[in-house]
Amino acid sequence: MTSGTQELKVDGNDQPSAHGDFSFLTLLKKGFWLLIGILFFLAVLSYHPSDSDVILNGVAESFGIRNWVGRSGAWIAHALFMSFGLTCYPGIILIFASLILRLTNRAKMRITFMYLLSFLLIWVSISMFLGIFKHHFAGLVAAMNLPGAGGVLGQKLCDPDEGWISYSLNPIGAMIVSMSLLVIGGIGLWYYDWADTLTWLWQEALERGGKFLRNYRERADLSRKVEVKTEKKDGTNPFATAHTRASKEDVTNKPKVKTAASAGVQKTQTPAVQPAIAVASEDGEAGTDYSNFELPGVELLNELPEKTVVLDPKELQTKKQALQRTLESFGIDATVEDVTCGPRVTLFEIKPAPGVKVERISSLQNNLKMELRAESIRILTPVPGRDTVGIEIPNTRPAPVNFRELIQSSAWNDWSGAIPLALGKNISGSSVILDLAKAPHLLIAGATGSGKSVCMNSIIMSLLYRFRPDELKMILVDPKVVEFAGYSKLPHLVAPVINDVKRVPMVLEWAVKEMERRYRLLSKVGVRNIASFNSRDPEPEPILDDAGEPIPPKLPFIVIFIDELADIMMTAKMEVETYLARIAQMARAVGIHAVIATQRPSVNVITGVIKANFPTRIAFRVTSVTDSRTILDGKGAEALLGQGDMLFKGPNGASVLRVQGCYLSDEEIENTVSFLCAQAA
Repeated sequence: MTSGTQELKVDGNDQPSAHGDFSFLTLLKKGFWLLIGILFFLAVLSYHPSDSDVILNGVAESFGIRNWVGRSGAWIAHALFMSFGLTCYPGIILIFASLILRLTNRAKMRITFMYLLSFLLIWVSISMFLGIFKHHFAGLVAAMNLPGAGGVLGQKLCDPDEGWISYSLNPIGAMIVSMSLLVIGGIGLWYYDWADTLTWLWQEALERGGKFLRNYRERADLSRKVEVKTEKKDGTNPFATAHTRASKEDVTNKPKVKTAASAGVQKTQTPAVQPAIAVASEDGEAGTDYSNFELPGVELLNELPEKTVVLDPKELQTKKQALQRTLESFGIDATVEDVTCGPRVTLFEIKPAPGVKVERISSLQNNLKMELRAESIRILTPVPGRDTVGIEIPNTRPAPVNFRELIQSSAWNDWSGAIPLALGKNISGSSVILDLAKAPHLLIAGATGSGKSVCMNSIIMSLLYRFRPDELKMILVDPKVVEFAGYSKLPHLVAPVINDVKRVPMVLEWAVKEMERRYRLLSKVGVRNIASFNSRDPEPEPILDDAGEPIPPKLPFIVIFIDELADIMMTAKMEVETYLARIAQMARAVGIHAVIATQRPSVNVITGVIKANFPTRIAFRVTSVTDSRTILDGKGAEALLGQGDMLFKGPNGASVLRVQGCYLSDEEIENTVSFLCAQAA
C-alpha cells in the first residue's frame, strides 16, 4: 500500500457584506466613542491639584501641566472634581465599563434619556453620600484641594453644616435620600447595560463549573470500571479489554464459514506483522497472527439485478421539447446541446445564445419544475469546465446502484490508492471511488431517510473488503446504539462499539496520544509518513522505541467513525472540538483518519474549527438552504432526492459532484461480518 502526503487546502467563500458602508460608519462611530472614553478616563485618573492653579491663575506655569491629556484634560478633571469630588473615580470607571460593553455589543439597549438620567442619579447619590461623611475624607480632600468629599454638589446638598437636604431632613434623612437615588439609578443602569452581561457571565460560570464537575466524576467513575492494559510491544490501550474474549465466546458456537475466493479484489501477500494496536487478552498475549486471513469475496453479496432502462428515447425527446418550450416562453434563446443519463438523474446541457445571462435561466427553477412535473430539479450555472448550463432532472425509473457492482468494477480492482472507499456512481454512470488517505478526513451530513447511514455502511464495507485486521483498525462511535451494532464482533475493532457519548472524549484523547506515539516512531526510523514507514527496508539492528522495545515493522491504518456528531457536541463540545481539530490537522501522515456524520449540519455542530479541517464532505438531502451552505459552502443539498442522492465535495474543493450512493442490505453486512469473525475465532 502506498500513500502520498498532500497538503491540506481549505477554500473559503468570503462574500462581501451588503451593508459594507453601514458597517464602516458603525466602526468609525465606535472608534470615536472609544477614543473619547479613553481620554476622559485618563484625564480623571491623572488629576493633580496643581493643575487647577495653572489653568485658572497661571501659577507655576514653568512646571507645566501634569495631566496626561494636557491642558484639555486638566480642564475636564478640574470641572468634574470640583462638581462631584471623589465621586469621579468610581463614576468614570462605571462609564468606561459601560462604554466597553456597548462597543463589544454586550449591551443591546439603545441609549435614551432614561439611560443618561440613571448615570446622573448615581453620580449625584454618591456625591451626596460623600458629603454626609465629609469628616472621614478631610485629609484627602485637603491634599487634592477640593471643596468637599462630594464636591460642590455634595457640599450644597448634604453637608451636615450647610447642606439644605441635611438641614431639612437631618443627616439620616439625607442618607435615605442618597441611597434611594443610588438604587433608582442602579436599577436603570442594570436594565440598560448589565442585566444581559451578568446573566451571560453567570451562565458561563455555571456551564464551565458543571462541565468540570461532570468530567471529573466521569473520569473517576470510568477509572474504576475500565481496566487499562499496557501493551509492551504496541503501546497502551485505554479501552475495555474483555472485547477479544467476548468475541471469541460469541463466534465459537457459530459454524465456520469456508474460505471465500477474493473475486474482483487483488490480494496482496504480506508477511505476518504485529499490529500497532491490539486489544489485549486477559493473559496479556499479543495480537492474533493474520497472515493467513482471507478477504471476503463478492459471493457473500446479493446477485446484481437486471439493468433498468432509466429513460427511453421517446421520453427523453419529450423532456427536451418541454425544456425548450419553457425557455422560449420566457424569452430565453437557448438550445439543448447534450444529454447525459445517470442512474438517478439526467443532465440536460443548455447552451444560451450570446448575450443571454445564465442568471435568467437559474431564476426559472420553479417554472421548469412545474412544466416538467419533476419532484426536484437542480440547475448548474455553468457546468464545471463547459460553456453550458446544466439542468438535472430526476429519472422516472431510477436505476439501483449496488455495492457489489462497484467492487467488481475496473475502477475498484485497478485502484492504486491507499484507502479506497466505494461511494456510488456519478451522473455519467462511472464508479466513484474516494482515497481516504488523500481526503484525509470525511464529513457527512443529511436528514433522516436521505441515505447517510447506508453511506457509512458502504464505507465500512469498503474497508472490510480491502484490508485485513492487521492492516487497518477501526473505532466505531454509535450514540444511537443500533447503527453499528452489526459490526460489534469484527476483529478490525480497536475496542467494542462505543455507545456512551461520555466516553467519546476519552477515545479521542487516546487517538491523539496514539498519533503522537506514531510520530515519535516515524522520527526514530527517519521517515515522514506511514507509507514510507511500512515500505522501509528491514533494519540490520532493531531500533528501540521510548519504552525500549523494538519498533514494529508496520503500522495499521486507524479509521474513526462517529455516527452522530450532534449528540456528542451537546455533551462535551470543547473537548471533542479540540481533539478532532488536532486529529484532522496532524493525523494523516501517521495513518489516522476520521469519518464523521450528523443529521443536523448547523453551525453549533459543524463549528468553524471542524469545518476548516474537514475539506472533503458529502451532503445528502437537508431541510434548508442554510444547512446546505453549512456543509457545502453553497446551495444545492436542499434540492436532492433522498435515498442515496448526494453531493460530493472533494479535498481540492474545486467543484461539487452529484453521486448516487450504493445500496447495501442488512443480509450482505451480516454475511460479510460472519465470514470475518469466523476466521478470527
